Amino acid sequence: MKFQQFYKKIIRNSKLFSYYWEKKYYKVRKEKNINEIIKTINKLDLYERKNIIHPKINRVIWIKNNLLNTFLFSPKTNKAIEKNDFYNNFLRTGDWDMYKKDLFPDYLKIENEIGSIGFRTIIQLFEEDIDFYNTDEYKALEGNMSERKIKNRFFKYKKLFEEIKKNSYKSQIELGESLKGRKIYDEIRIAIGRNGEFHYICSSGNHRLAIAKVLRIDEIPVIVDGIHKEFIKNTSQDLLTDINNALDKINLR
Repeated sequence: MKFQQFYKKIIRNSKLFSYYWEKKYYKVRKEKNINEIIKTINKLDLYERKNIIHPKINRVIWIKNNLLNTFLFSPKTNKAIEKNDFYNNFLRTGDWDMYKKDLFPDYLKIENEIGSIGFRTIIQLFEEDIDFYNTDEYKALEGNMSERKIKNRFFKYKKLFEEIKKNSYKSQIELGESLKGRKIYDEIRIAIGRNGEFHYICSSGNHRLAIAKVLRIDEIPVIVDGIHKEFIKNTSQDLLTDINNALDKINLR
């Protein structure tokens, strides 16, 4: 793993992928082929996620917590959408943003999905005042993890809750942490619909989002994993610039 991180760092610092991506992007932008432009931006998204290009998309933003109330699901499987569904698919058309459900109570009630179990467990612990060994997460871990490790995990949840309660919600950048050395930090993940509405992507930050809801935190940091094409207003000759301008406009910080 350390070698892989080192290898990616070498690639990123060499700017080789960045050079070839920019060359391709300027070419399709000049040709004004919107479909190819979107494909090229989605390829950039994939490179950024793989940590081989320094981020060019301003995807880490702050939003109002009370505006994040829905999550996306697949109409085919009826399962919650995860971040992998947006890999190489950052800028999207179609009706995907119309398939949404409420966090309360719909996400809270989903059975046998790791993310929803974590979300529900925080609600059980800090809002319903249920003992940790009666929570859904404890029951899911029991027999698959040692009692010591389970207790340590729940101790960390309590510590995180108290820290956020005392010091408010901080981003991973503010905390000085990153995910496996990546430049894209691990935060609550969202997608933005055609009308600018925020939808939760059920992959990262389940516990943190639930804590933010229980404590009624005003503003939270998120990572934008996907955007509906109709949300972007083409005001320049550069779609990437328009994307960043749109994200900067809704960023509260």
